[in-house]
Amino acid sequence: MSVYLLAEVEKIHDEKSYNEYIEKARPIVTRYGGKYIVTSDKLSPMSPSWTAQKVVLIEFENKQRMQECFQSAEYREIVHLRTGSIESKAVLIE
Repeated sequence: MSVYLLAEVEKIHDEKSYNEYIEKARPIVTRYGGKYIVTSDKLSPMSPSWTAQKVVLIEFENKQRMQECFQSAEYREIVHLRTGSIESKAVLIE
């Protein structure tokens, strides 16, 4: 059964590092079968509490493949680029 990772980017502190993260993360996600469904910064908040500047929705074949991707050595090598450059939240949708 497909699962989805929804990430909300709330603040970007270091655009250069974040762009480097995106460039390096995309091929890793793809190797694990992840498909980018939506990546957009064109948001129209429908709730006054919405603070995200960007959303990313990625589909994986199943939860195991998603976990393998984000726990892989190659992803762990670049995760500091994300955590050091943005404030974000993510949720797994099953």
